[in-house]
Amino acid sequence: ISACLVGSEMCIRDSSTCIGSGSFNLSSEFAGGRFIGTGISGNVFTPTSDGIFEITYSLNLGSCRVSRIRTIKVNPIPNSNFSIPEKVCLNSEPVSLVPDQIGGVFEGGNVVSASYFPNSIGTDSVKYSISINGCSSTLTKKINVIPNPTLETANTELEIEKGNSVNLNVQSNGKVKWTPSV
Repeated sequence: ISACLVGSEMCIRDSSTCIGSGSFNLSSEFAGGRFIGTGISGNVFTPTSDGIFEITYSLNLGSCRVSRIRTIKVNPIPNSNFSIPEKVCLNSEPVSLVPDQIGGVFEGGNVVSASYFPNSIGTDSVKYSISINGCSSTLTKKINVIPNPTLETANTELEIEKGNSVNLNVQSNGKVKWTPSV
C-alpha cells in the first residue's frame, strides 16, 4: 500500500489492508508535507485495528496550504476457530466440523467437506482456512481416534437371576456406558 500526492490530489493506490499486515510507508511526490491520522507516525501507517482510517496530507505550497483527505480500510482477520472433540471412537458416526465463522475450507486426513470420519486409530490433524476481504487465517487442531471398548466374558451369553450379580471384565480407553441400565 502506498499513498501519493499527484498535482493537488493525493491518491492511495491500494485502499485496503488487514490488521497485523505490517506497517507501510506513505509517500508523496511533493516533499515537505506531512501525513496526519490515527495509526500514522511520520510517514508510516500501522494497521493495528479494523475500521476506516482517514489520512490527511498537508502541504504548504508558497503562500497556499493544500490538504487532501483519503481513507484506508483495515479489514479484520477472519476467525478460523472451530469445534472438534479431542477424542472419538473408531468408526463412530462422522463428526460435524463447526467453524466459528463460515466461509472457509476444512482439510485433513479423513475430512470430507465439513465432516471428520474416524476410520483409523491414531491422531489426525484437521485444518480450517478462511479468507475474507483479502485477509486470511488458518487453525489446525488434533483429534484422537481411540479403539472401541471391548467386553470380555467367559460366555457369550449370560443369565443372571434377579438379585444376583456377576463380574464383567471391560477394557477401555474411555468411559463405558452400560445399556440397558438398571
